[in-house]
Amino acid sequence: MGKRTQQNKDFFNSLAKDWDARQKLSDDDVFNLVKLANINPGDKVLVPDPGYPTYTSASMLAGADIAARELLTSTC
Repeated sequence: MGKRTQQNKDFFNSLAKDWDARQKLSDDDVFNLVKLANINPGDKVLVPDPGYPTYTSASMLAGADIAARELLTSTC
């Protein structure tokens, strides 16, 4: 761990002792956790193309086989 990273961690921990500080999950974090909990390695996942990057990256993290489906302008 780098010196700067350790300093940031120490600073956060000092705040957490004095205040009731908690880290909150973002929408992306929650989306990734849901994908990781529900997708097994080797599962096939259909993602829109173009689509929100988290759809693809979360599926890749879970070990899924990704099938991109091109969106047609007539259906948008």
